[in-house]
Amino acid sequence: MALGTAVLTLLELLGFCLGFASLGNVLLRFLRLEMESDGEHFLATVAAGLVACEILLFLVQITQHIRIGCLAVVTSVCGLLAWEWKRVWKRLRGALRQMAPQSPLGKLFLALVVAVVAVEFLAALAPLTGSDALNYHFAAQKEILERGFYPDFSNSHTFLCGQHHLLILLGLALGSEQLALGFIFLGGILTAASLACLASRWASYEIVTGFVLIFLLTPVVFWQVISSGSPDVYMGFLASTAVLVLLQENSSDGVSCGSNCGREIYRMLRCGRPGARGCGRVPNCC
Repeated sequence: MALGTAVLTLLELLGFCLGFASLGNVLLRFLRLEMESDGEHFLATVAAGLVACEILLFLVQITQHIRIGCLAVVTSVCGLLAWEWKRVWKRLRGALRQMAPQSPLGKLFLALVVAVVAVEFLAALAPLTGSDALNYHFAAQKEILERGFYPDFSNSHTFLCGQHHLLILLGLALGSEQLALGFIFLGGILTAASLACLASRWASYEIVTGFVLIFLLTPVVFWQVISSGSPDVYMGFLASTAVLVLLQENSSDGVSCGSNCGREIYRMLRCGRPGARGCGRVPNCC
């Protein structure tokens, strides 16, 4: 029974992730933004669709018809996924192709990453134990479902809830605490994927997968994903995705200028003495 619930939750998370990507794909097409690689573009669409869905869920709260509103949002996202499926699948297929290892070491690291992700997913569906989650991460969303969207001055911690807590509200509104917990796990996986895309611009496949493995096994990240009950991990996903977009949009201007300046400053600091060869001149940053 527990294994069946876990599989069902995993399929639901996959569906929501693709739904976010479909909505984000429409938004990026409207903004005429296209990333260089399929993996980066897919993550950018997920980020854009995620933020758009959270905005819709926030507006749903104001109507006080939260369960019906959440069902309407989910229905709209599913309809949009059916409409955008070919475009989303094309990007996802390209992203999965980029993940294919080319060496035995890369295959080993990828297998370890998959094993760690599987363990974290099963652990993430365990009952809540974190004090913050029991006090306000989940408690505040349950109060909103029961009493409506009103300020609760008896529990000041509820004012610490942010936009990503609306994903917890969505899961609870759909009647599944496991789905709400799964959204937090999804945030950790998206963060790891976006950091991998960012690192792949400068590092080899083996280094990138090793970096992802270290990231997932970092105690704070491990705790954040499986037992904290807090969706704060989404901040890492949105921040790293924003860096990917900035790197593409400003590759010939500000970012490359900053990189050149950094290399020049590093060269100057590396010099053994002021009169060394190549030292003493003003850095040419741009």
